[in-house]
Amino acid sequence: MIIEILKLSSLFSLGIIGAFITLGLLIGWIEGISNRTIQLRFGRKAVIVTGIIGTTIHEFSHYIMCKLFGHKVNSVKWFSISANESSELGYVSHSYNKKNIYQRVGNFFIGVAPIVVGTVILVACFYILMPESFNDIYSRVNIKEYVLDSNDFNIKGFFYVLFSNLTIIVKKIFVAKNLINIRFWIYLFIAVSISTHMSLSKADLKNSIDGIFAIVILSVIGSIIAITLNFNIDSIIHNLLILNCIVISFISIGVLFSVVALIIIKIICAIKI
Repeated sequence: MIIEILKLSSLFSLGIIGAFITLGLLIGWIEGISNRTIQLRFGRKAVIVTGIIGTTIHEFSHYIMCKLFGHKVNSVKWFSISANESSELGYVSHSYNKKNIYQRVGNFFIGVAPIVVGTVILVACFYILMPESFNDIYSRVNIKEYVLDSNDFNIKGFFYVLFSNLTIIVKKIFVAKNLINIRFWIYLFIAVSISTHMSLSKADLKNSIDGIFAIVILSVIGSIIAITLNFNIDSIIHNLLILNCIVISFISIGVLFSVVALIIIKIICAIKI
């Protein structure tokens, strides 16, 4: 029974948490390279230019999650154009009731919010500015393959399908007709701006820790209840695995755009003006 509780609670809590933290740190690593490349070529002002959109969305994502989880927002700095290297481009100061488990769980999602909201906005802008490419990609990406691989616990197959679909996205974005479309370049600037300000800061990670503990505790309690009441554990595990795969797929889109932004930045910085 103890093994089943640990298995079920781990799949729910550590699976979701691990995906956000691991891929979030990957996005942060890529973002660090992008920002260093920009600063070496154009100075800190270039980072501030991308921060007008990127930092504002980063802080908005924290703000909206604070509201969703009932936190009190004490103060907000959406973006500071006068920020120097030792100061923050933006921040959201908030407080919460430590006795409220829902608000404590919220700490995790408030911390990882820039990845979630940033990815959603990247996809939404892509749909609005480049609907033909979006629909073409949507028609070629087969969500059922993820479910089938999850059902068979085929992790290798899952990541193969994921990589294949991400490759399709890249190929459909960088086509000739898009390169001569002004909306493509507008989207590219938006994508670079968001992708270079989407990572989790040390403050974000620190803020998430309390939420992680709350999620793990709830996962253990939920697992005990499910096993005690003889729920269909195999079905629960299967659905949790699918949920984890969906989360990984979703965040991978953020990773993809971070890589695309890095490639674009490298190309621009290599051009001698």
